[in-house]
Amino acid sequence: MVLFAIVGELGAGKTTCSTFLALKNWYLRGKKTFSNYHLFKIPYIYLDSIPKLGIIREGNLYLDEMWRRNP
Repeated sequence: MVLFAIVGELGAGKTTCSTFLALKNWYLRGKKTFSNYHLFKIPYIYLDSIPKLGIIREGNLYLDEMWRRNP
């Protein structure tokens, strides 16, 4: 398993970069794609809650705006 994190300032192109990687991995490598944001023109499985993360077995996961709230 490999983990990439793209960090940067607001409007720096983090989501665009992640979407490009999703497109490349789907188109060139045929990888199944999972995402919590909409990927237009790329077939993907939309994840809208944490329990749905359990359905991921093979493929790539692209997450946008991951935040942790402090109690």
